[in-house]
Amino acid sequence: MKKIYLLTFHGSVNYGAVLQATALYKTICSLGVECIVLDYNRKIHHKNFIKISGKNIKGKLYQLLQLPMRIRLSRKFDRFSKAEMELSESYNGFSALENVNTDDNAIFISGSDQVWNCALTENDTRYFLDFTESYNKYSYAASFGTSNIEDTMIEKCKCLLQKFAMISVREETGARIVDEICGRKAEVVCDPVFLLSSMQWNQIANSQFNEKKPYILLFMLTYDEKLINSARELACVKNIKVLNLGYSIKNIEGIKDIYGLGPDEWLAYVSHAKYVFTNSFHGFAVSLNMEKNVYVALSNNGRNSRILDMAKRYEAEKAIIKENFIEQELDYDKIRKLISIDREKSLNYLKGIIHGNAKGE
Repeated sequence: MKKIYLLTFHGSVNYGAVLQATALYKTICSLGVECIVLDYNRKIHHKNFIKISGKNIKGKLYQLLQLPMRIRLSRKFDRFSKAEMELSESYNGFSALENVNTDDNAIFISGSDQVWNCALTENDTRYFLDFTESYNKYSYAASFGTSNIEDTMIEKCKCLLQKFAMISVREETGARIVDEICGRKAEVVCDPVFLLSSMQWNQIANSQFNEKKPYILLFMLTYDEKLINSARELACVKNIKVLNLGYSIKNIEGIKDIYGLGPDEWLAYVSHAKYVFTNSFHGFAVSLNMEKNVYVALSNNGRNSRILDMAKRYEAEKAIIKENFIEQELDYDKIRKLISIDREKSLNYLKGIIHGNAKGE
């Protein structure tokens, strides 16, 4: 049986990162091959998540108050990853992956998520699979996370991308970047969360769910007053409560805060929500896949290419909150068809890798 080694952000204490890794792993396994997730820097990522840092005394005290919850959350993510994916031995540190021992026919895949966002990874070229000389190097839905990459990394990225047998990215902006820096055509495929159906996600979601009354779900990666006020406005009209899911302790007046959820518990809250308000790419993606009444806010830093690309791709632009909140209804008959077409195309790309008929450009 062929073996595929997957390198992605499976070890981050981040719902989107872990769920996209889970989806890609399960999809690859369903195609009749063995998939092993390279356990790169998981221990470091979890250690950093609970580390007390900074110079401000008040900030350190705040982090100290969060510590018990963060430790519990880190353990939940750890258990989820180990239960849902087959992990390799742990490789911690940049040089560790040089010791990966694989057979000559092994296939390597980098992605999905922002594995090629050099600012995010601090120029970690391991995500460009530079630790192996294998010709069987591919990417799946890799994202640069931005519309442009730093000039200092262009030549390095060009050299590394030339060594891939086939390149696929998650956004049209990523395809443009690949074309500009190395003249290669990158196929645009769907984020892995779309590879699994809503039914499959519900099978992964925690079944022990206790919320009985309808609710609006608020999920923010960064604090956003416009998003909060929009959720409150709709809650007032519909006369239902707002639940805020997050990674840290931050009380929002009049809204119930729920923290310390594992990925399976987070999925359950999204699945049962009447409405979802988010500024998270994967919060938006999972909500679309589950056919939720979802609204998404764009960030003020201008780094919205991922969300904008996805909204355009699935004709879900109505979900984007403008200056003033207006209740909108998404056309899920159309969105469902577009996701289905995208899923089939993306599965064919993965099958091409596995069966050896994917060719470089």
